Amino acid sequence: MASLQQAQNQVNRNLEQRRTHASRVESTLAREHIVKGKFLLQGAGEGLVELKFPVWFIEEPNMGGLGGVMYPGSEVIDGSYPTVSGSVLNWTLVEKTPRQYFTGCTLAVVTTGLPEQRMFVHYRFEGKAIVNPVNPVETADTVV
Repeated sequence: MASLQQAQNQVNRNLEQRRTHASRVESTLAREHIVKGKFLLQGAGEGLVELKFPVWFIEEPNMGGLGGVMYPGSEVIDGSYPTVSGSVLNWTLVEKTPRQYFTGCTLAVVTTGLPEQRMFVHYRFEGKAIVNPVNPVETADTVV
């Protein structure tokens, strides 16, 4: 019985050493990243937007900003000026031992203004992240 316990202890030590090594490698590769993008919202109202980040954040990223730019030629009238606000509803996570990675999110966006307006919504997320240099994720601008 003692040798079975010793073997189990050795397996546990080896596993912990692998986790520690992976964590050190990750810490070395992780850098501060800023992910910026935009999508086009057509009309005032509410909408959900799925964002996929081109990096994997190793901790929950900070939503550094959200703002709107009116589409060229959009009409604006007094009393109906456009506004935009948004919140992260949930994060897209990838679970990899020993941690989880933030790879995207669902953004809830609310705009006010005229029903026929068109607005580019710009977003910014920042935090510590790693990049996959072999197979980078592309982030395309979205029309909602």
